[in-house]
Amino acid sequence: MNLKILPSDRAQVYLLFYKPTAADPFQNKLVAQFDGPFCHVEMAFPEKYGEEPWEKRVWGSSIYQNETVFYKPKTYKRDGYVSYSIEVTGTQYHKIKSFCKQQTANNVGFSKLAMYAAYLPIQVYSTESTFCSKHVTTALQLGGVDIVKQLNPSLT
Repeated sequence: MNLKILPSDRAQVYLLFYKPTAADPFQNKLVAQFDGPFCHVEMAFPEKYGEEPWEKRVWGSSIYQNETVFYKPKTYKRDGYVSYSIEVTGTQYHKIKSFCKQQTANNVGFSKLAMYAAYLPIQVYSTESTFCSKHVTTALQLGGVDIVKQLNPSLT
Protein backbone atom coordinates (compact mmCIF):
# COMPACT_ATOMS: atom_id res chain seq x y z
CA MET A 1 0.00 0.00 0.00
CA ASN A 2 1.50 3.33 -1.03
CA LEU A 3 0.14 6.19 1.02
CA LYS A 4 0.39 9.74 -0.24
CA ILE A 5 -0.33 13.14 1.27
CA LEU A 6 -3.57 14.68 0.02
CA PRO A 7 -5.12 18.10 0.53
CA SER A 8 -7.08 18.26 3.79
CA ASP A 9 -10.43 18.03 1.99
CA ARG A 10 -9.41 14.81 0.20
CA ALA A 11 -8.83 11.27 1.44
CA GLN A 12 -7.99 7.85 0.09
CA VAL A 13 -9.94 4.64 0.46
CA TYR A 14 -8.18 1.44 -0.54
CA LEU A 15 -9.97 -1.41 -2.24
CA LEU A 16 -8.09 -4.62 -1.50
CA PHE A 17 -8.89 -7.57 -3.74
CA TYR A 18 -7.73 -11.02 -2.64
CA LYS A 19 -6.51 -13.66 -5.09
CA PRO A 20 -6.62 -17.14 -3.53
CA THR A 21 -3.53 -19.32 -3.25
CA ALA A 22 -3.27 -23.09 -3.51
CA ALA A 23 -3.57 -23.29 0.29
CA ASP A 24 -6.89 -21.37 0.41
CA PRO A 25 -10.20 -23.06 1.25
CA PHE A 26 -12.28 -24.57 -1.57
CA GLN A 27 -14.89 -21.78 -1.26
CA ASN A 28 -12.31 -19.10 -2.15
CA LYS A 29 -11.09 -21.07 -5.15
CA LEU A 30 -14.66 -21.68 -6.33
CA VAL A 31 -15.55 -17.98 -6.18
CA ALA A 32 -12.36 -17.06 -8.06
CA GLN A 33 -13.11 -19.75 -10.67
CA PHE A 34 -16.46 -18.17 -11.53
CA ASP A 35 -15.43 -14.52 -11.31
CA GLY A 36 -11.67 -14.50 -11.07
CA PRO A 37 -9.02 -13.85 -10.47
CA PHE A 38 -10.24 -12.53 -7.10
CA CYS A 39 -12.46 -14.12 -4.45
CA HIS A 40 -12.75 -11.35 -1.86
CA VAL A 41 -12.70 -7.57 -1.44
CA GLU A 42 -12.18 -5.27 1.54
CA MET A 43 -11.96 -1.53 2.08
CA ALA A 44 -9.11 0.02 4.03
CA PHE A 45 -9.03 3.43 5.66
CA PRO A 46 -5.56 4.78 6.49
CA GLU A 47 -5.68 6.92 9.61
CA LYS A 48 -2.04 7.24 10.61
CA TYR A 49 0.97 7.42 8.32
CA GLY A 50 4.65 6.64 8.70
CA GLU A 51 7.56 4.61 7.44
CA GLU A 52 7.72 2.22 10.39
CA PRO A 53 4.99 -0.40 11.01
CA TRP A 54 4.18 1.02 14.46
CA GLU A 55 3.62 4.43 12.85
CA LYS A 56 0.88 3.16 10.52
CA ARG A 57 -2.75 2.53 11.35
CA VAL A 58 -5.17 1.14 8.81
CA TRP A 59 -8.76 0.12 9.52
CA GLY A 60 -10.40 -2.48 7.30
CA SER A 61 -14.01 -3.32 6.62
CA SER A 62 -15.63 -6.29 4.92
CA ILE A 63 -17.25 -9.59 5.82
CA TYR A 64 -16.13 -13.22 5.79
CA GLN A 65 -18.24 -16.30 5.27
CA ASN A 66 -20.38 -17.20 8.31
CA GLU A 67 -19.36 -14.02 10.15
CA THR A 68 -20.62 -10.45 10.53
CA VAL A 69 -19.37 -7.22 8.98
CA PHE A 70 -16.20 -5.95 10.63
CA TYR A 71 -14.50 -2.60 11.01
CA LYS A 72 -11.18 -3.16 12.73
CA PRO A 73 -7.43 -2.50 12.56
CA LYS A 74 -5.75 -4.58 9.85
CA THR A 75 -2.22 -5.02 8.50
CA TYR A 76 -2.88 -6.63 5.08
CA LYS A 77 0.45 -8.45 5.28
CA ARG A 78 -1.04 -11.66 3.85
CA ASP A 79 0.12 -12.48 0.33
CA GLY A 80 -2.54 -12.32 -2.35
CA TYR A 81 -3.96 -8.83 -1.80
CA VAL A 82 -3.96 -6.38 -4.70
CA SER A 83 -4.63 -2.80 -3.63
CA TYR A 84 -6.25 0.03 -5.58
CA SER A 85 -6.76 3.47 -4.10
CA ILE A 86 -9.60 5.82 -4.85
CA GLU A 87 -9.56 9.48 -3.93
CA VAL A 88 -12.70 10.83 -2.26
CA THR A 89 -13.74 14.03 -0.53
CA GLY A 90 -13.58 14.24 3.24
CA THR A 91 -17.37 14.08 3.35
CA GLN A 92 -17.46 10.93 1.22
CA TYR A 93 -14.74 9.34 3.36
CA HIS A 94 -16.73 9.93 6.55
CA LYS A 95 -19.98 8.63 5.01
CA ILE A 96 -18.27 5.44 3.83
CA LYS A 97 -16.60 4.87 7.22
CA SER A 98 -19.84 5.62 9.08
CA PHE A 99 -21.71 3.03 7.02
CA CYS A 100 -19.04 0.40 7.75
CA LYS A 101 -19.10 1.17 11.48
CA GLN A 102 -22.92 1.05 11.53
CA GLN A 103 -23.01 -2.31 9.71
CA THR A 104 -20.54 -3.63 12.28
CA ALA A 105 -22.60 -2.28 15.20
CA ASN A 106 -25.74 -3.85 13.69
CA ASN A 107 -24.00 -7.25 13.41
CA VAL A 108 -25.00 -7.55 9.74
CA GLY A 109 -24.41 -11.15 8.78
CA PHE A 110 -23.10 -13.01 5.77
CA SER A 111 -25.50 -14.54 3.22
CA LYS A 112 -24.15 -17.37 1.10
CA LEU A 113 -27.42 -17.45 -0.87
CA ALA A 114 -27.14 -13.72 -1.69
CA MET A 115 -23.52 -14.19 -2.74
CA TYR A 116 -24.35 -17.01 -5.15
CA ALA A 117 -27.42 -15.16 -6.46
CA ALA A 118 -25.08 -12.30 -7.47
CA TYR A 119 -23.88 -14.50 -10.34
CA LEU A 120 -27.32 -14.39 -11.96
CA PRO A 121 -28.04 -11.75 -14.62
CA ILE A 122 -30.94 -10.24 -12.64
CA GLN A 123 -31.61 -9.80 -8.93
CA VAL A 124 -33.81 -12.66 -7.71
CA TYR A 125 -33.04 -12.50 -4.01
CA SER A 126 -33.13 -9.63 -1.54
CA THR A 127 -31.84 -9.61 2.02
CA GLU A 128 -30.38 -7.27 4.61
CA SER A 129 -27.53 -9.75 4.99
CA THR A 130 -24.51 -9.22 2.79
CA PHE A 131 -21.34 -10.53 1.23
CA CYS A 132 -18.02 -8.77 0.67
CA SER A 133 -18.58 -7.09 -2.70
CA LYS A 134 -22.15 -6.09 -1.84
CA HIS A 135 -20.91 -4.47 1.39
CA VAL A 136 -18.11 -2.57 -0.36
CA THR A 137 -20.30 -1.43 -3.26
CA THR A 138 -23.09 -0.28 -0.95
CA ALA A 139 -20.64 1.69 1.21
CA LEU A 140 -19.15 3.42 -1.82
CA GLN A 141 -22.60 4.23 -3.21
CA LEU A 142 -23.75 5.71 0.09
CA GLY A 143 -20.59 7.80 0.01
CA GLY A 144 -21.52 9.11 -3.44
CA VAL A 145 -18.55 7.57 -5.27
CA ASP A 146 -19.21 7.89 -9.00
CA ILE A 147 -17.41 4.73 -10.17
CA VAL A 148 -20.07 2.51 -8.55
CA LYS A 149 -23.24 4.57 -8.92
CA GLN A 150 -24.64 2.44 -11.77
CA LEU A 151 -24.01 -0.91 -10.04
CA ASN A 152 -26.54 -3.05 -8.24
CA PRO A 153 -24.70 -4.06 -5.03
CA SER A 154 -26.63 -7.33 -4.91
CA LEU A 155 -25.19 -8.30 -8.30
CA THR A 156 -21.54 -7.34 -7.74
